[in-house]
Amino acid sequence: MADKVTHPACNTLSRGGAQGEWRGSERCRECGDCLLDITGGICPLTACSKSLINGQCGGSKDGKCEVEPDVRDCGWYLIYERLKKLNRLEKMTEMCPPKAYSKMEPPKRLRSTIMWALEQQEKEVAAR
Repeated sequence: MADKVTHPACNTLSRGGAQGEWRGSERCRECGDCLLDITGGICPLTACSKSLINGQCGGSKDGKCEVEPDVRDCGWYLIYERLKKLNRLEKMTEMCPPKAYSKMEPPKRLRSTIMWALEQQEKEVAAR
């Protein structure tokens, strides 16, 4: 679907950081304010190591992320390439409003559950 323009039909509701069943390289952060129509179908919150929503940080080199150059491509390089392929580079000039990150955090009642603790532990192990 990389050659198709993305038009989000509806926004997600935050599940409070819970991962869910599907894990993929183009994961949705479920922020409740979808930007896929502006970013060529690639979520900048998940594609960018720093979760930047208004363009790259300036630290990438040869399309690779400065945070994990051996592992990750720069999310904004991927967005640029996708928009270029779709002939929609003008979308790069659109500013995205700030996110309400507090909506994306799990509520306190979920942070004390076993599932949340297991997911946090899994993330820490994967980061090593």
